[in-house]
Amino acid sequence: MNGIFVLLLQLVGINLAAALVFRIYGLSAQGSRYQRGKSRIFPIVIAATLAALAGLLIWQFSITPELQRSSQTQRAIAEIQQVTNESSLVSLVEANVRFTPTNIDGQNTLLCLIYVQRQAGVTESASEISDRLTQTIQQRLLNRGFNVTPLVDVNVLEIPD
Repeated sequence: MNGIFVLLLQLVGINLAAALVFRIYGLSAQGSRYQRGKSRIFPIVIAATLAALAGLLIWQFSITPELQRSSQTQRAIAEIQQVTNESSLVSLVEANVRFTPTNIDGQNTLLCLIYVQRQAGVTESASEISDRLTQTIQQRLLNRGFNVTPLVDVNVLEIPD
């Protein structure tokens, strides 16, 4: 579904851009190569393209979870970065966030794989840090209005001795 939407959006965008470029650079229905052209075609094409674009926007906003997942993923990464920046225990190494392709009944699963590095002088165990960050990140995502089931795995990485 998401791929079809992106494909249609690209085709509509290409059509609109091409029509405008041709019009701006003087290619008209009365040109030497297009003597049989009709001058009223340009407004009809623009109107049809804008109607298709409006339809795609309505489609996008009516099916929120499917077509807005990439922006939700980016927002989730930003929230994870904020949580780890606020923590004095760790520094964020990497955060991988994605929606799972499998659909579990009744939940919209957001899978978060987070790699952090322990700050110097922190004495808590890796499991304590992982548990604390997991709970904080899950609560943050739920409190910020994400309509998801966040499954969070925090891996505490150690610097080699």
